[in-house]
Amino acid sequence: MHKQFALLHKLQDGLTHSGQTLADEIGITRAAVWHQIKQLQEMGIDIHTVSGKGYRLPGGYEFLDSEKIGRQWPEHIAAKLGSIEVEQTIDSTNERLIKLAASEDIHGRICLAEYQTAGRGRRGASWLAPPGSGLCLSIAWRFQTTPAEIGALSLVIGLAVQRAVSALGAKGVGVKWPNDLYIEENPNSSSTRPAKIAGILIEMRSELAGPSMVVIGLGLNLSLSTEIRAKIDQQASDLASVCEGPLSRNETAGRVIQEILLALEEFSVSGFKSFREQWDQVDFLNGRSIKLHVNKEAVEGIARGVDENGFLKLAVGGLGNTNLQTFFAGHVELL
Repeated sequence: MHKQFALLHKLQDGLTHSGQTLADEIGITRAAVWHQIKQLQEMGIDIHTVSGKGYRLPGGYEFLDSEKIGRQWPEHIAAKLGSIEVEQTIDSTNERLIKLAASEDIHGRICLAEYQTAGRGRRGASWLAPPGSGLCLSIAWRFQTTPAEIGALSLVIGLAVQRAVSALGAKGVGVKWPNDLYIEENPNSSSTRPAKIAGILIEMRSELAGPSMVVIGLGLNLSLSTEIRAKIDQQASDLASVCEGPLSRNETAGRVIQEILLALEEFSVSGFKSFREQWDQVDFLNGRSIKLHVNKEAVEGIARGVDENGFLKLAVGGLGNTNLQTFFAGHVELL
Protein backbone atom coordinates (compact mmCIF):
# COMPACT_ATOMS: atom_id res chain seq x y z
CA MET A 1 0.00 0.00 0.00
CA HIS A 2 3.01 2.31 -0.29
CA LYS A 3 1.67 4.16 -3.37
CA GLN A 4 -1.78 4.45 -1.84
CA PHE A 5 -0.45 6.07 1.31
CA ALA A 6 1.70 8.37 -0.82
CA LEU A 7 -1.51 9.52 -2.52
CA LEU A 8 -3.21 10.03 0.84
CA HIS A 9 -0.31 12.22 1.95
CA LYS A 10 -0.84 14.39 -1.12
CA LEU A 11 -4.63 14.54 -0.61
CA GLN A 12 -4.56 15.10 3.15
CA ASP A 13 -5.06 18.88 2.76
CA GLY A 14 -8.57 18.38 1.36
CA LEU A 15 -7.79 20.36 -1.80
CA THR A 16 -8.18 19.27 -5.41
CA HIS A 17 -5.05 17.82 -7.05
CA SER A 18 -4.80 16.99 -10.74
CA GLY A 19 -4.01 13.45 -11.77
CA GLN A 20 -0.91 14.62 -13.62
CA THR A 21 0.41 16.55 -10.60
CA LEU A 22 -0.10 13.52 -8.37
CA ALA A 23 1.59 11.27 -10.93
CA ASP A 24 4.61 13.58 -11.22
CA GLU A 25 5.02 14.00 -7.44
CA ILE A 26 4.71 10.30 -6.64
CA GLY A 27 6.58 9.02 -9.68
CA ILE A 28 3.88 6.91 -11.33
CA THR A 29 1.68 7.27 -14.42
CA ARG A 30 -1.71 9.01 -14.49
CA ALA A 31 -3.27 5.62 -15.21
CA ALA A 32 -1.60 4.23 -12.09
CA VAL A 33 -2.93 7.18 -10.07
CA TRP A 34 -6.46 6.39 -11.28
CA HIS A 35 -6.00 2.71 -10.40
CA GLN A 36 -4.73 3.47 -6.89
CA ILE A 37 -7.53 5.99 -6.31
CA LYS A 38 -10.09 3.35 -7.29
CA GLN A 39 -8.58 0.91 -4.81
CA LEU A 40 -8.70 3.49 -2.02
CA GLN A 41 -12.35 4.22 -2.87
CA GLU A 42 -13.16 0.50 -2.76
CA MET A 43 -11.57 0.35 0.70
CA GLY A 44 -14.08 2.96 1.88
CA ILE A 45 -12.11 6.21 1.57
CA ASP A 46 -14.37 8.94 0.19
CA ILE A 47 -12.11 10.41 -2.52
CA HIS A 48 -14.05 12.57 -4.98
CA THR A 49 -13.28 12.73 -8.68
CA VAL A 50 -13.66 16.36 -9.80
CA SER A 51 -14.38 16.44 -13.53
CA GLY A 52 -11.58 18.10 -15.45
CA LYS A 53 -9.66 19.00 -12.29
CA GLY A 54 -8.52 15.85 -10.51
CA TYR A 55 -9.13 14.31 -7.11
CA ARG A 56 -10.13 15.61 -3.70
CA LEU A 57 -10.54 14.06 -0.25
CA PRO A 58 -13.23 16.14 1.54
CA GLY A 59 -12.18 16.97 5.06
CA GLY A 60 -8.64 15.82 4.35
CA TYR A 61 -6.86 13.00 6.15
CA GLU A 62 -5.30 13.14 9.60
CA PHE A 63 -2.37 10.77 9.85
CA LEU A 64 -1.55 9.31 13.25
CA ASP A 65 1.47 11.02 14.81
CA SER A 66 3.27 9.60 17.85
CA GLU A 67 4.51 13.03 18.93
CA LYS A 68 1.04 14.60 18.74
CA ILE A 69 -0.39 11.69 20.71
CA GLY A 70 2.31 11.64 23.37
CA ARG A 71 2.52 15.35 24.08
CA GLN A 72 -1.08 15.41 25.27
CA TRP A 73 -0.14 13.49 28.42
CA PRO A 74 1.03 14.98 31.71
CA GLU A 75 4.60 14.03 32.62
CA HIS A 76 3.51 11.51 35.25
CA ILE A 77 1.43 9.69 32.63
CA ALA A 78 4.09 9.75 29.92
CA ALA A 79 6.70 8.42 32.36
CA LYS A 80 4.72 5.21 32.85
CA LEU A 81 4.35 4.39 29.18
CA GLY A 82 6.87 2.96 26.77
CA SER A 83 7.51 3.85 23.17
CA ILE A 84 4.71 4.71 20.74
CA GLU A 85 4.98 2.90 17.42
CA VAL A 86 2.88 4.03 14.46
CA GLU A 87 2.78 1.74 11.43
CA GLN A 88 1.20 2.52 8.09
CA THR A 89 0.29 -1.10 7.31
CA ILE A 90 0.52 -4.05 9.68
CA ASP A 91 -1.13 -7.43 10.03
CA SER A 92 -2.35 -6.78 13.59
CA THR A 93 -1.25 -4.38 16.31
CA ASN A 94 -1.92 -7.08 18.91
CA GLU A 95 0.16 -9.59 17.00
CA ARG A 96 2.98 -7.08 16.67
CA LEU A 97 3.29 -6.63 20.44
CA ILE A 98 2.87 -10.34 21.16
CA LYS A 99 5.78 -11.13 18.83
CA LEU A 100 7.95 -8.47 20.47
CA ALA A 101 7.19 -9.94 23.91
CA ALA A 102 9.15 -13.06 22.98
CA SER A 103 12.42 -11.14 22.89
CA GLU A 104 12.05 -7.94 24.93
CA ASP A 105 10.20 -6.17 27.72
CA ILE A 106 7.12 -4.58 26.18
CA HIS A 107 5.52 -3.19 29.34
CA GLY A 108 3.87 0.12 28.46
CA ARG A 109 4.52 -0.23 24.72
CA ILE A 110 1.89 1.14 22.35
CA CYS A 111 1.33 0.19 18.73
CA LEU A 112 -1.04 1.99 16.36
CA ALA A 113 -1.68 1.40 12.67
CA GLU A 114 -3.25 3.31 9.83
CA TYR A 115 -4.40 0.00 8.36
CA GLN A 116 -4.48 -3.62 9.54
CA THR A 117 -4.47 -6.41 6.98
CA ALA A 118 -5.50 -9.03 9.56
CA GLY A 119 -7.20 -7.08 12.33
CA ARG A 120 -9.27 -9.37 14.49
CA GLY A 121 -11.82 -9.37 17.25
CA ARG A 122 -13.07 -12.02 19.64
CA ARG A 123 -14.05 -15.50 18.48
CA GLY A 124 -11.82 -15.18 15.40
CA ALA A 125 -13.90 -12.42 13.80
CA SER A 126 -12.15 -9.91 11.53
CA TRP A 127 -12.13 -6.17 12.23
CA LEU A 128 -12.79 -4.05 9.12
CA ALA A 129 -11.29 -0.55 9.38
CA PRO A 130 -10.30 1.39 6.25
CA PRO A 131 -7.40 3.84 6.63
CA GLY A 132 -8.44 6.99 8.49
CA SER A 133 -11.83 5.61 9.56
CA GLY A 134 -10.93 5.07 13.20
CA LEU A 135 -8.29 3.84 15.58
CA CYS A 136 -6.54 0.47 15.62
CA LEU A 137 -4.22 0.31 18.60
CA SER A 138 -2.75 -2.04 21.18
CA ILE A 139 -1.18 -1.49 24.59
CA ALA A 140 1.04 -3.95 26.46
CA TRP A 141 0.87 -4.06 30.25
CA ARG A 142 2.46 -6.24 32.90
CA PHE A 143 0.79 -7.07 36.20
CA GLN A 144 3.39 -8.12 38.77
CA THR A 145 0.73 -10.34 40.31
CA THR A 146 -2.20 -11.47 38.21
CA PRO A 147 -5.34 -9.81 39.63
CA ALA A 148 -7.88 -12.27 41.03
CA GLU A 149 -10.56 -10.64 38.87
CA ILE A 150 -8.53 -10.66 35.66
CA GLY A 151 -11.61 -11.85 33.78
CA ALA A 152 -13.18 -8.42 34.38
CA LEU A 153 -10.33 -6.58 32.67
CA SER A 154 -12.20 -6.24 29.37
CA LEU A 155 -15.05 -4.53 31.26
CA VAL A 156 -12.60 -2.13 32.89
CA ILE A 157 -11.00 -1.27 29.54
CA GLY A 158 -14.45 -0.72 28.05
CA LEU A 159 -15.24 1.71 30.86
CA ALA A 160 -11.98 3.56 30.24
CA VAL A 161 -12.75 3.96 26.54
CA GLN A 162 -16.30 5.07 27.36
CA ARG A 163 -14.93 7.74 29.70
CA ALA A 164 -12.53 8.95 27.04
CA VAL A 165 -15.06 9.29 24.22
CA SER A 166 -17.65 10.85 26.52
CA ALA A 167 -15.09 13.49 27.52
CA LEU A 168 -14.61 14.19 23.80
CA GLY A 169 -18.34 14.85 23.36
CA ALA A 170 -19.83 11.48 22.45
CA LYS A 171 -23.40 11.07 23.68
CA GLY A 172 -25.20 7.90 24.68
CA VAL A 173 -22.29 5.45 24.51
CA GLY A 174 -22.71 2.30 26.62
CA VAL A 175 -20.48 -0.67 27.35
CA LYS A 176 -21.79 -4.07 26.29
CA TRP A 177 -20.56 -7.06 28.30
CA PRO A 178 -17.96 -8.33 27.88
CA ASN A 179 -15.97 -6.21 25.45
CA ASP A 180 -17.85 -3.84 23.12
CA LEU A 181 -19.07 -0.24 23.03
CA TYR A 182 -22.50 0.43 21.60
CA ILE A 183 -24.88 3.29 20.93
CA GLU A 184 -28.61 2.87 21.38
CA GLU A 185 -29.62 3.53 17.79
CA ASN A 186 -27.66 3.82 14.56
CA PRO A 187 -28.28 7.34 13.19
CA ASN A 188 -26.88 6.31 9.81
CA SER A 189 -29.31 3.49 9.17
CA SER A 190 -33.05 3.02 8.82
CA SER A 191 -32.71 0.27 11.43
CA THR A 192 -33.56 1.09 15.03
CA ARG A 193 -31.23 -1.63 16.26
CA PRO A 194 -28.33 -0.66 18.55
CA ALA A 195 -25.00 -0.26 16.78
CA LYS A 196 -21.44 -1.19 17.68
CA ILE A 197 -18.76 1.50 17.61
CA ALA A 198 -15.81 -0.28 19.27
CA GLY A 199 -14.45 -3.69 20.16
CA ILE A 200 -11.80 -4.84 22.61
CA LEU A 201 -9.56 -7.89 22.39
CA ILE A 202 -7.35 -8.87 25.33
CA GLU A 203 -4.66 -11.54 25.03
CA MET A 204 -2.69 -12.68 28.06
CA ARG A 205 0.54 -14.49 28.78
CA SER A 206 1.02 -15.43 32.44
CA GLU A 207 3.16 -17.48 34.80
CA LEU A 208 1.79 -19.61 37.62
CA ALA A 209 1.53 -17.41 40.75
CA GLY A 210 3.67 -14.81 39.00
CA PRO A 211 3.49 -11.81 36.69
CA SER A 212 1.21 -11.66 33.68
CA MET A 213 1.52 -9.70 30.47
CA VAL A 214 -1.62 -8.54 28.69
CA VAL A 215 -1.93 -7.04 25.25
CA ILE A 216 -5.03 -4.90 24.95
CA GLY A 217 -6.33 -4.32 21.44
CA LEU A 218 -8.90 -1.67 20.57
CA GLY A 219 -10.75 -1.00 17.35
CA LEU A 220 -12.73 2.25 17.54
CA ASN A 221 -14.83 3.63 14.67
CA LEU A 222 -14.51 7.39 14.24
CA SER A 223 -16.10 7.93 10.84
CA LEU A 224 -17.34 5.14 8.58
CA SER A 225 -18.51 5.65 5.00
CA THR A 226 -21.86 4.30 3.86
CA GLU A 227 -20.04 1.78 1.65
CA ILE A 228 -18.06 0.37 4.56
CA ARG A 229 -21.12 0.06 6.80
CA ALA A 230 -22.72 -2.03 4.06
CA LYS A 231 -19.77 -4.45 4.17
CA ILE A 232 -19.87 -4.97 7.94
CA ASP A 233 -21.92 -8.02 8.91
CA GLN A 234 -23.53 -6.38 11.96
CA GLN A 235 -25.07 -3.07 12.96
CA ALA A 236 -22.16 -0.63 13.10
CA SER A 237 -21.82 3.08 13.65
CA ASP A 238 -19.14 5.61 14.59
CA LEU A 239 -18.33 8.40 17.02
CA ALA A 240 -18.98 11.06 14.38
CA SER A 241 -22.66 10.09 14.58
CA VAL A 242 -22.89 10.88 18.30
CA CYS A 243 -20.56 13.88 18.57
CA GLU A 244 -21.45 17.49 17.87
CA GLY A 245 -18.16 18.33 16.16
CA PRO A 246 -15.33 16.63 14.25
CA LEU A 247 -12.95 14.36 16.15
CA SER A 248 -9.18 14.42 15.86
CA ARG A 249 -7.70 10.93 15.54
CA ASN A 250 -4.57 11.94 17.45
CA GLU A 251 -6.50 13.68 20.21
CA THR A 252 -8.85 10.71 20.52
CA ALA A 253 -5.93 8.26 20.64
CA GLY A 254 -4.19 10.32 23.33
CA ARG A 255 -7.27 10.54 25.53
CA VAL A 256 -8.15 6.85 25.12
CA ILE A 257 -4.62 5.67 25.95
CA GLN A 258 -4.46 7.90 29.02
CA GLU A 259 -7.79 6.61 30.36
CA ILE A 260 -6.73 3.01 29.75
CA LEU A 261 -3.50 3.57 31.66
CA LEU A 262 -5.33 5.09 34.63
CA ALA A 263 -7.78 2.19 34.61
CA LEU A 264 -4.98 -0.39 34.52
CA GLU A 265 -3.26 1.17 37.51
CA GLU A 266 -6.48 1.30 39.52
CA PHE A 267 -7.44 -2.24 38.55
CA SER A 268 -4.07 -3.60 39.62
CA VAL A 269 -4.61 -2.16 43.10
CA SER A 270 -8.33 -2.54 43.78
CA GLY A 271 -9.64 -4.99 41.21
CA PHE A 272 -13.12 -4.62 39.76
CA LYS A 273 -14.86 -3.35 42.88
CA SER A 274 -13.90 0.29 42.35
CA PHE A 275 -15.41 0.16 38.85
CA ARG A 276 -18.67 -1.54 39.77
CA GLU A 277 -20.70 1.65 40.31
CA GLN A 278 -19.55 3.15 37.03
CA TRP A 279 -20.40 -0.10 35.25
CA ASP A 280 -23.95 0.03 36.54
CA GLN A 281 -24.33 3.53 35.05
CA VAL A 282 -23.28 2.60 31.51
CA ASP A 283 -24.21 -1.11 31.36
CA PHE A 284 -25.67 -1.46 27.87
CA LEU A 285 -27.24 -4.88 28.44
CA ASN A 286 -28.97 -4.37 31.78
CA GLY A 287 -32.69 -5.12 31.39
CA ARG A 288 -32.40 -6.31 27.79
CA SER A 289 -33.55 -9.66 26.45
CA ILE A 290 -30.52 -11.51 25.12
CA LYS A 291 -29.33 -14.89 23.93
CA LEU A 292 -25.99 -15.94 25.40
CA HIS A 293 -23.94 -18.39 23.37
CA VAL A 294 -21.63 -20.46 25.55
CA ASN A 295 -19.60 -23.07 23.68
CA LYS A 296 -22.19 -24.88 21.56
CA GLU A 297 -25.20 -24.04 23.75
CA ALA A 298 -27.40 -20.95 23.96
CA VAL A 299 -29.31 -19.54 26.92
CA GLU A 300 -32.02 -16.88 26.65
CA GLY A 301 -32.93 -14.49 29.41
CA ILE A 302 -32.86 -10.92 30.66
CA ALA A 303 -29.53 -9.34 31.55
CA ARG A 304 -29.41 -8.22 35.18
CA GLY A 305 -26.01 -6.54 35.40
CA VAL A 306 -22.80 -8.13 36.63
CA ASP A 307 -21.60 -9.52 39.95
CA GLU A 308 -18.56 -8.47 41.99
CA ASN A 309 -16.28 -10.47 39.67
CA GLY A 310 -17.68 -8.97 36.47
CA PHE A 311 -19.65 -12.12 35.61
CA LEU A 312 -22.86 -11.57 33.67
CA LYS A 313 -26.07 -12.13 35.63
CA LEU A 314 -28.87 -13.55 33.51
CA ALA A 315 -32.47 -14.02 34.63
CA VAL A 316 -33.52 -17.13 32.76
CA GLY A 317 -37.25 -17.41 32.19
CA GLY A 318 -38.26 -14.07 33.69
CA LEU A 319 -37.40 -10.93 35.60
CA GLY A 320 -37.23 -12.49 39.03
CA ASN A 321 -34.06 -13.66 40.70
CA THR A 322 -35.27 -17.24 41.20
CA ASN A 323 -33.61 -18.38 37.99
CA LEU A 324 -30.67 -15.99 38.15
CA GLN A 325 -27.53 -17.52 36.64
CA THR A 326 -24.02 -16.11 36.24
CA PHE A 327 -21.65 -16.53 33.30
CA PHE A 328 -17.98 -15.58 33.11
CA ALA A 329 -17.78 -15.74 29.30
CA GLY A 330 -19.93 -16.01 26.21
CA HIS A 331 -21.12 -14.27 23.08
CA VAL A 332 -24.17 -12.04 23.48
CA GLU A 333 -26.87 -11.78 20.85
CA LEU A 334 -29.46 -9.02 21.31
CA LEU A 335 -33.07 -10.14 20.92
